Amino acid sequence: MKREGPLLAAMTHRLSECPEDFLTVCDQADASRCVVALMDDFFRRYEEANPIPVVIPFLDEWMHGDQGPKNPRQLGILCLAIWLFYDPWFAGKKEFARGIWNVLRGESLREIARLVKATHLIGDPDRREELVRICLNGLELRPQGESIAQAMDRLMSLNSAERERILKETAAAEKRAREVREAMAKAKAMESVSRYGE
Repeated sequence: MKREGPLLAAMTHRLSECPEDFLTVCDQADASRCVVALMDDFFRRYEEANPIPVVIPFLDEWMHGDQGPKNPRQLGILCLAIWLFYDPWFAGKKEFARGIWNVLRGESLREIARLVKATHLIGDPDRREELVRICLNGLELRPQGESIAQAMDRLMSLNSAERERILKETAAAEKRAREVREAMAKAKAMESVSRYGE
């Protein structure tokens, strides 16, 4: 998050206006081919800065290989991320080409795809903001007007994976507390029976 990026409000607004076509392609039988074509079109605009050699064959291999999307929902999230990176703020900034490729194939998008549907990333304001912040963070950018500390704090507070981890830990702690209470109640009952027997 070394550099300031675009305005957060502009990026979340852009995401809210994502055309349905960007997601409906993911419902088709040849969804992965549609996403490959979308990525191919996107990266070709970077010309000599294009980080992907022989784009279509490479993307095809990546899409269906071990490093490609593991979750069908990830295809939709890849489409949304590409839609974000088509924003005019990134136009002509060839220095971001490799970083964008790394974001698209990175763990952060896989993780959010495991937890959140692509449609929720459009419809829910917090999830929209989360996706924008994930994409900017992957490029070491922070929203315009925010300090590094503010940007990191907000990213963590929106993090779906962190929220899921906390919920699981809370549920486990509640289960342990309930088991302890039940064991104590049982021990007390046994003690009462034992005393009564005397």
